Amino acid sequence: MKQLTKENILKNQVDTVEQFKVLDYLKKQLSISDFAVILIDRFTIKVIDKNNEQGYFKYNAKTQSVDFYEKNIKNKEMRDEKMILNYIKVGDYLLPNLTIKKTK
Repeated sequence: MKQLTKENILKNQVDTVEQFKVLDYLKKQLSISDFAVILIDRFTIKVIDKNNEQGYFKYNAKTQSVDFYEKNIKNKEMRDEKMILNYIKVGDYLLPNLTIKKTK
């Protein structure tokens, strides 16, 4: 996580293209100078207002739009999935085989 300064915001200094798209959206929709802006992950920016209310804006690659969430959905997604790591023997090598299944 990295909090952006006003200069970072003004110069669009973020780490990924997806964060740039979210920041651009926020600059067009909100008075972004009134908020703390924090880079969460490759797709998500967290915004905190002066009343300490927070929201998460995440770039949706499927719809090519920015979605708003009151909570960080990444944590919820991880709770709903079960990761299973198995190995497959190919000749003299063991190759990892990761399976992710929805639990609900």
